[in-house]
Amino acid sequence: MVNIAIAGGTGGVGRSIVDALKNDPRHSTIILSRTGAAEDKARVPVVVVDYDDRTSLQTTLETHEIHTVILALALHIIGVGQAQINLIQAADKSNWT
Repeated sequence: MVNIAIAGGTGGVGRSIVDALKNDPRHSTIILSRTGAAEDKARVPVVVVDYDDRTSLQTTLETHEIHTVILALALHIIGVGQAQINLIQAADKSNWT
């Protein structure tokens, strides 16, 4: 089984990715979220993360044994570029990705 984390999984594109993966038994999917507000709608686990904290991002990826990270963050949000860089760097340092 491949463990997948989707950053931005509550938005339009991210939600489509979640919907495509959540019923596939070959994948275990979580959503990475700043707020966790969409947990009831997602029907997949939502993990609240701080995209400014690379160490905690790495810990989250390792705790959930994430193999693949999909970035679907909304580009119009201020600071999202740095959030993406932080998540990429955390994934690079993770023992699982």
